[in-house]
Amino acid sequence: MADHNHRNAHFQALKAKFKVAGARNMLATVNSIYDFRNTRVAHQEKDITDPKEAQQNLVGWINGLTALAEAP
Repeated sequence: MADHNHRNAHFQALKAKFKVAGARNMLATVNSIYDFRNTRVAHQEKDITDPKEAQQNLVGWINGLTALAEAP
């Protein structure tokens, strides 16, 4: 029983150490960048014909990369 509690304490300490505020939002941002890159830039499954859509996605891409670079 003591060994089990000791192991749980270690896992809790690891979770606390690697917990990052906003990680779920960052994952959503990365997924958005990934999807845009794969479907519109790298593989061009669908052409980019709407300038507003292109601007919105590229600004999101730049903001996302900036957030990743500044993350702890």
